[in-house]
Amino acid sequence: MIPELLHHPLDPASHAPLFAAAELGAAVSLIVVDLADAADRGALAAIWPHGTLPVLRDPGLPGGALGEASIIVERLDTGRALLPAGRELEVRMWERRIERMLTQPTRKIVEDRLRRPGTRDLHGVGEARRTLSAAYDALEAELAPDPWIFGDRLTLADIVAGPALFFADTVVPLMPAHPALGSYLGRLMTRTAYGSVLAGAKPWFPAYPMDQKPSLDTLRLGDF
Repeated sequence: MIPELLHHPLDPASHAPLFAAAELGAAVSLIVVDLADAADRGALAAIWPHGTLPVLRDPGLPGGALGEASIIVERLDTGRALLPAGRELEVRMWERRIERMLTQPTRKIVEDRLRRPGTRDLHGVGEARRTLSAAYDALEAELAPDPWIFGDRLTLADIVAGPALFFADTVVPLMPAHPALGSYLGRLMTRTAYGSVLAGAKPWFPAYPMDQKPSLDTLRLGDF
């Protein structure tokens, strides 16, 4: 049985294993799960009781399923192409930083938009926006002129950073204040593997709950 990747096209966490599978040529069957649909939620809970996406359903795994984006990426990366030998801890540290600095505050802002008027957390959203702005400043200063975070080699850190930045840009724009980050995102978006993930997600973009919809336009990101 080919492993099944349960995901949603508008979920940044789902994009990381989708990107990795395309990059690595890993054979997976793609299944879209709509967490707004009660039947889909029930089916997901039967496979993965935590009820979160993404999930890799694989009979070769203990329990038959595995959650958490970076863990799924490592499962797919059987040849360790995305974890350079001797730098595994550094790569994983970057992945954790990106999750904390970019993915979590973006999720807070987007999920708050789905709440009923009068129940929204304006203070929490403001904090999340400030966290993103500070993260952009820090990453802008840290990014080397190399194509990827660890030089010429694409790693797990980039696999996670691409989706995180792509969706963060919809709530706190990268440009024009962060040209290095904009160029980095442009390189990721035009890489064949992630480009294919974004092309597959494009029909879902109108359903994105923010005013600024995701965009495949890379011209806005400057030279890369």
